[in-house]
Amino acid sequence: MNIIAGFGRLYRGETTVDYYGKRRAAFVVSAAFMVVTVVALVVGGLNLGIDFKGGVAWEVPASATFGETQVREVLEANNVETSNAKVQVLSGTDEDRIRALLVFFLLVSLYIAWRFEWKMALAAIAAMAHDVLISVGIYALLRFEVTPATVVAFLTILGYSLYDTVVVFDKVRENIDRFASSRISMGNIVNVSSNQVLARSLNTTLSSALPVVSLLVVGSIIMGATSLQEFAIALLVGMLTGTYSSIFVATPLYAVMKNREQKYAAVADQVAKGAEMAALFEHSTTRAAQKAASGEVAASREAQVLKNTASNVLTHPPRPRKRRRR
Repeated sequence: MNIIAGFGRLYRGETTVDYYGKRRAAFVVSAAFMVVTVVALVVGGLNLGIDFKGGVAWEVPASATFGETQVREVLEANNVETSNAKVQVLSGTDEDRIRALLVFFLLVSLYIAWRFEWKMALAAIAAMAHDVLISVGIYALLRFEVTPATVVAFLTILGYSLYDTVVVFDKVRENIDRFASSRISMGNIVNVSSNQVLARSLNTTLSSALPVVSLLVVGSIIMGATSLQEFAIALLVGMLTGTYSSIFVATPLYAVMKNREQKYAAVADQVAKGAEMAALFEHSTTRAAQKAASGEVAASREAQVLKNTASNVLTHPPRPRKRRRR
């Protein structure tokens, strides 16, 4: 019965987990994973697939004067058949790809800063970098093969990470408005917000992960489509890290930055637990209900005014007609 009651509280958003109080442990775990990632990349590197080494296609850096004719001459000089070979000159470079990624981060930061707050933008970018880096580190550590599909999955992870983080930040912003008249610490606000959206985050992750697991099991293991394995594993890892980082990285990091403001600095050490946190849930729910009720009352009053106005207009005696002169 306790387990069932616990799941019920989870899906009603009534859990009282102190995520902010566990921020240091979470930061240490994330930092350890990132250190392992860097070491794995430096020592062993990534297990690049044949598409990155050659076979189906070769990409070779060359000067601007080195065109298709020179390429075919070099290949024929090394006894490589070029009659069926398709030679293309690619204008893009690694610098252009890095620049595009940086532009993406910049645009996302500007949007979140405009829609929410610049501190939320910094926390969201840190969470995205955290998720991609750990996902790449798992591939480097376990020697999974990296293919173009894997790269696509790594970029897709950015979207999942950003979505989970924005969901939590939206709830944080709502609670900041609800507790505006109270001296409540930012740690309490992010704890209440994280507990309230935990079920939504888990539901989103599960609903997204089930098709990916099916793709991995049915497509890769049963049907033998190994090309799906690299894509599915990267997506699955990214979804799990995205859910983790939105609760344990992005939101606590935002709270740490927010606590430096004068409004929250004086109460930064006040973190409610257990029954005290449950009371905050009740306060948040009460404030939301009062706000909704006040909105309904205002709407009702406005409707009544419009009704009276319309009634007055409709029941106004008509003006007498002017008699026409004969």
